[in-house]
Amino acid sequence: MAEHRKRKPTKCLRNLLLTGTPGTGKSTVAAKFCARMRLNVPANDWPVHINVSELIKENPSRFAEEFDSERDCFVINEDAVVEHLEPIVQKCNVVLEHHSSDWFPERWFSRVVVLASATDVLYRRLEARGYTTEKVQENVEAEIMQVCADEAMTSYDRKIVDIYENNTEDDMERIVGNLCEWWLIRS
Repeated sequence: MAEHRKRKPTKCLRNLLLTGTPGTGKSTVAAKFCARMRLNVPANDWPVHINVSELIKENPSRFAEEFDSERDCFVINEDAVVEHLEPIVQKCNVVLEHHSSDWFPERWFSRVVVLASATDVLYRRLEARGYTTEKVQENVEAEIMQVCADEAMTSYDRKIVDIYENNTEDDMERIVGNLCEWWLIRS
């Protein structure tokens, strides 16, 4: 376990980690949630959405150790990302999104949401993104084996981890509505 996971807890009631296999809807859920909250809470309570994958892509020299051409992705420098995010997360009201969750400090979050999808839905979404056949299969297999759910359940207090199926627009609306209710209770 990395040293950053052992530090003093964050005194924050409202930081959310959205995780799940690529293609389960993390970015869309986060965007819809943040947009809805901007209509319902004062500006100083607006959630800040951070897509960790995008953060790394925008500044690979700072946040990546190398590029894995076989998997078509960056190898993350987890310590550098955590060091960068620490002061942001300390301010609270953060919606952090990434497919991997075990390397983020547990103290950062008051809720962890794992998004899951049926394999046929996930397959179509990843194919539409232009993923290679190998990358689609790898992610569908990860979803079948519940890699992201298991990682979250073993890395965080199970009381704060929820798993939601996100296959349809109705599913997404229920998830966003649930997140909004949770956020407003903590206002």
